[in-house]
Amino acid sequence: MRTEKRERELVEPPGISCILQKAQEWGVTIKIMVIGGQAVLGYCGRIRTSKDTDAVSPNEDTGLLIDLLSECGFDVERSTFGLRCKRQRNGDWDVIHISLGDIADESRGEGNVLRYPVPASSYAEAVELPLQGLVLDKATPPPMAPVLPLEDLIITKILPVGRTTDMEDVVLLLVTAVEQISLDKIVAKIRDLEELKPAILERLEDLAEFILEHQIGTTWLGRPWTPAERTRVLRFIRKLNSQVQ
Repeated sequence: MRTEKRERELVEPPGISCILQKAQEWGVTIKIMVIGGQAVLGYCGRIRTSKDTDAVSPNEDTGLLIDLLSECGFDVERSTFGLRCKRQRNGDWDVIHISLGDIADESRGEGNVLRYPVPASSYAEAVELPLQGLVLDKATPPPMAPVLPLEDLIITKILPVGRTTDMEDVVLLLVTAVEQISLDKIVAKIRDLEELKPAILERLEDLAEFILEHQIGTTWLGRPWTPAERTRVLRFIRKLNSQVQ
């Protein structure tokens, strides 16, 4: 039995890919998108090794999702805002944190959790991208998975407080994927978020200040960013702020 389990560990694809593969084998459709840092790296083509993946799935798909995760060998636990899933794969831990329905921002502490309601249309607009952060070296082909649309991703990265990484992620997206980003779409989404709008406006001010005061490290861009890039990113943030007001 242990040998059979070990053999399966060696051939199973990484978490999200396994879920999608099993769904295809079963002839069912599962709505799930990668979010967070892995999504950022997917759009920007950067490699940052990580064993964890964050994802989101609608509440109505929870039962099917748990069945697929179990079939892929994951132990599934309920968490405050979704599912925490882990399994052994190739002698290491394969971990997925799945938000159900909304993407929760807990950075302000207990009792002040902000929830980003993922629109149903975002699942239809998800882009399939390589998950660069799950590879250990450039020679290993990264797994493919649906990723949260850029406009939703930027909003979820603007919201958290106290985490420099999220600000750097926004800058990385605006520097490397700016031609794919629709300012009008972001504005429209934020205008529909009356409860989140004050927090977003506050964070846009913080982000502009951060851009003015910090040099983004080469860990993210792979090089120092140029004055022209800094100006372009700052102009985008200020324009977004003024249009959302």
